[in-house]
Amino acid sequence: MAWIEKPPGGTGWGEYTQDGHVYEGEVKDLKFHGRGKMTFASSGVYEGFYQNGLRNGHGKYTCVDGGGYEGDYKDDKKNGYGEYTYADGSSYVGLYQHGDKHGHGKYTFANGDVYEGQFADGAIDGQGRKTYTGGKIEDGIWKDNKFTGTPRAASAGGGAKKGAGAASATANCGANTDFDLPPIPRFQLCSPEEQIARYHVYLEQATALSAAVHQQVEAASSAAYSDHDASVGSTQEDHSRADDEEHRRHQRAVEEENARHGRAVAKLNKDRELKLTLLVSERDYKLAALTSTSKLEELAANIRRVRQFLEASPEPTLRSPPHPSPQRQPSLLAQIVQMHFKERPPEHFCPITHEVMTGPVMAADGHTYESSAINQWLQGHNTSPVCGDQLAHTMLTPNHSLKKLICDWAP
Repeated sequence: MAWIEKPPGGTGWGEYTQDGHVYEGEVKDLKFHGRGKMTFASSGVYEGFYQNGLRNGHGKYTCVDGGGYEGDYKDDKKNGYGEYTYADGSSYVGLYQHGDKHGHGKYTFANGDVYEGQFADGAIDGQGRKTYTGGKIEDGIWKDNKFTGTPRAASAGGGAKKGAGAASATANCGANTDFDLPPIPRFQLCSPEEQIARYHVYLEQATALSAAVHQQVEAASSAAYSDHDASVGSTQEDHSRADDEEHRRHQRAVEEENARHGRAVAKLNKDRELKLTLLVSERDYKLAALTSTSKLEELAANIRRVRQFLEASPEPTLRSPPHPSPQRQPSLLAQIVQMHFKERPPEHFCPITHEVMTGPVMAADGHTYESSAINQWLQGHNTSPVCGDQLAHTMLTPNHSLKKLICDWAP
């Protein structure tokens, strides 16, 4: 043990060697104190802070095998937040206590598996989640690096019986959990850049702890309110069913009222249509009667004029024919009438059969047909035989006036 460069008065910058180990850095009362660098004979190199000869504060240790640690120390042991990289490629980022992983941390295995959760005395212990490279996930309670199979408190609380969820979650929340906040970094003998870096490290530690606490609180809250949520959901479901039933009853009442209204409107429209049809038929009948009356009056006037002509004319002297006719000749009046009306009027003939009608009836189109012919027509049609228009109805009205004219007509 020897000082290569001893600080004057035992305090200041010095260089020290012992058993192949070499220290160079700040010294106080001949003890390593402040910022310094220790090169070990066969293990590696430490750069960081010392206090009374022991590593205290932020430091970085680089192993000769390629691994290393960077984080906080206390009493020459890893303590607080730190990041450790192993030679096989695995790594740990999280909290330490007395040199062991303790508290919340994240361990990445060399094969790619990742565990994030609680540690205790260097082992995986407490609530955590391990994700395997093949996709398998183990999420729940761990003990001595082994998964117990018990799910997280939140899942356990959600599936538990009513009244027991909150107690279960609260019990699991405090198991194997250390929420000691890491020490605030000391900034003495640090450059401003190093102070900022160490402060960021401290913030990361605090954030990690906050996330762990939030996770535990969320699990407990979820379990505590599961019964309340179930009760509220059941009540809302009952209310929803009652609202649906009331809505269906109201809808059925509206549909029934609409149906009654529709039937009333249809009946009113049918009555109106029937009345309109009767009015149209009555009008057509009166028009036909007026037409027939006018023709009768014209015929009577013609007959009167013929009679007046005959009465005013002298009686002609007719010689007996040498050979009397076997048939009786018509009178002069009959000959005049026959000359005036050589053929029956066209209204005596049915538009369908073109024969003289014996039972004339009037249809909705205003035309008169033989009763048997128009009835046969209406069995396969609902249009007028004369003009082809749609018939308003299929009712038939006897045309008595025309029938009388047909019966009284003589050639």
